[in-house]
Amino acid sequence: MANLGYIGARTAPFDASETMDPRAKRVPTPIELFNENFDKFVAWHDTGCKHHSACLTCPFERCRMDNPAGASWFYLQQKREDHDSIRAEYAAGEPIRALAYKHELSTRTIRRIVAEAPHD
Repeated sequence: MANLGYIGARTAPFDASETMDPRAKRVPTPIELFNENFDKFVAWHDTGCKHHSACLTCPFERCRMDNPAGASWFYLQQKREDHDSIRAEYAAGEPIRALAYKHELSTRTIRRIVAEAPHD
């Protein structure tokens, strides 16, 4: 092969032993570079969600986004837990007006919750 004047042009066929020098530093892949410098590339702030101010210190054992149903599943689960606690407080003798004030619901909603059957 003739040298055509290109920078780095070869006059002989490629020799694989040129790249096998054990003293040569290994060049990291783009993925490795990204992983090492993740903080420089991504500006992620732990802003939390509607239910807690920070994801990393959230008291819930399961995040609302862990389920494929997403937020709707989480809200339904929270609603069931809230209704169960309202029923328990009512069974313990708490007045309906006090429950409505405590949970920021109307007295009619409290009556509906108390009347419905508990969830499994």
